[in-house]
Formats: sequence, structure tokens, C-alpha cells
Amino acid sequence: PGVEMKEIRHKVETLKRDFWLEFNEELTALEKIKVFNHLFFQLHRFIVAKSDSLTDKSYYLNHLIETHRGADTTVTILYLILAQKLNIPLRAIKLPSNITLAYMNDSDFSRLLFNDEVLFFISV
Repeated sequence: PGVEMKEIRHKVETLKRDFWLEFNEELTALEKIKVFNHLFFQLHRFIVAKSDSLTDKSYYLNHLIETHRGADTTVTILYLILAQKLNIPLRAIKLPSNITLAYMNDSDFSRLLFNDEVLFFISV
């Protein structure tokens, strides 16, 4: 309640621009993720809070964007949002204990068959 979606979208777009400046089309899939991880975890210092320090706010996207600390699910969601805004073909896969991301061979998600389409998995 009381959270302005316009403000969250603006902050996400600002992050996207910061990331976009570091990317080029010549990077391989693995290189893109290495650059993305460096920007996300080292430059912007997003971290997953330890389970014993989680509060309700740890699951709020606006809280994560403000503090750069949040629950693993929330950090993974922001990671996925930014990656997709940069046309990095990631897809979320729900496993029993967490969400894992799959780097797809193709950005056409309409034919998600999981044969040769997943290049590798990412656990944020």
C-alpha cells in the first residue's frame, strides 16, 4: 500500500540503462551473464539477505530497490526483470526450494520445449 509503481518502474529503467551501457552484441551468452553479475552484485551491490534476517519487507520489490538487500525470490525476480529488459533470454523455473533461471538458446519463449534450448542454469 502506498507504493508508487511509477517510481519503481523509473528506478528499474535507470538500472537497465546502467547495464545497457556495458553490453554489446559481440558478447557470448556466458560473457553477458558475467558482465550482468558484475554489475548486479558488485557495482550495484544487490545481495540476498540471510534467512534469519528476513522480514516481510525483504519480499517487497520497492524495498529491494531502495536497500539493495532482499529475499532470494525477490532478488531473482529483479534479476530476471532486468535481464529480460536487456533482451537476455532468461526464463524462470520453479524448483521445490527456490527459483532457478534458465539461459535459453533462443529468445522465442513461445516454443519452450527444454530439448536443446537451455544453454545453462543460473541460481541467483
